[in-house]
Amino acid sequence: VDDGGDVIEHGAGAKTLQERKGRIKALYGHDFGKLIGHPIEIKEDDNGLYTVTKLAIKSFWGNEVYSLALNGSLNEMSIGYAAMQGATTRDPDTGVRRIGEYKLYEYSFVPLAMNAQARVTSVKALNIGNPGEVDEYIEALARKWESEGKLTDEIKAALAAISAVVT
Repeated sequence: VDDGGDVIEHGAGAKTLQERKGRIKALYGHDFGKLIGHPIEIKEDDNGLYTVTKLAIKSFWGNEVYSLALNGSLNEMSIGYAAMQGATTRDPDTGVRRIGEYKLYEYSFVPLAMNAQARVTSVKALNIGNPGEVDEYIEALARKWESEGKLTDEIKAALAAISAVVT
């Protein structure tokens, strides 16, 4: 039971994941103005909704989410959905709403989730196997350090050298 009094039943997202594949987005804080990526894998498992997300680290919000998730500060998730009419029941004694089917629009990285078990379980530091992703990461890191006033000429040279070796 989440903090809103809801339980999403196992299998409740099967239909929406099939029908909306390719339209589900990854956001920061349920804000469609803060699009940060998309799922490269999304499914239901024994724990609930599982996703592997490709973050747009060249975007401002994608880089922010990546940085905060990487250091462990942003470690919870939430979903933006609509419970399907006729697919919910409410326990009259406890008030708990059980959702048997929902339509998923997005999932978000959030500072505080309604369900404490909705967690970021891992963050990949770099994908060395894909030089384009390393370049994206290096560019994002340079922008971040520049905005913080930490990008020295020595660091610029080191980043350029790393980029040259990887690509």
